[in-house]
Amino acid sequence: MVNSPLIYRVLYDFCLIVKWIIIEKRIGSNPLFDEE
Repeated sequence: MVNSPLIYRVLYDFCLIVKWIIIEKRIGSNPLFDEE
């Protein structure tokens, strides 16, 4: 259980990276988002 904080930290960073990738892909493939 000592590694729990480290695991949460890695998962948190991973989620942020995944979110950024999804957002960039959406903006890149959907010009409609640019009008918003």
